[in-house]
Amino acid sequence: MGIAYPQGPSTAAKAIVQKLDEWTGDFYANPVFIRSGTADCAQSYTLRLGNSNYPNMKFLIEAPPGGSHYFFRADAHDRHITLSHDHPEYGAWRQLCKKNHELAAQIETQWRSADVPTFASYLNLDLAQREHAA
Repeated sequence: MGIAYPQGPSTAAKAIVQKLDEWTGDFYANPVFIRSGTADCAQSYTLRLGNSNYPNMKFLIEAPPGGSHYFFRADAHDRHITLSHDHPEYGAWRQLCKKNHELAAQIETQWRSADVPTFASYLNLDLAQREHAA
């Protein structure tokens, strides 16, 4: 949150964190999570926490194929929007996307330095396991 919101979290992000903090049931049953997956496929859990410039950035807890464990991911959540190069807001949009991806990279770098499992650390572990098996 400190990277996404250097001046302090938004009201919406604070409300989500407060609901997580106050929840007394199973953590992953909290209604603030956006869930995907099925009963026979590992769930992923998403929180739309945003950042100081873009309210749609997401925090994800995901399972890799096989679903044996989970990792964390900061998703800029801006790749689904495309503007043509001649759109009047193209330059501003590209700058926002660049900033979002820089923030996501900074967040995940901080997580990795704290030994929090991330998608990148999962890929590194998977690659090491494949090399060892070969």
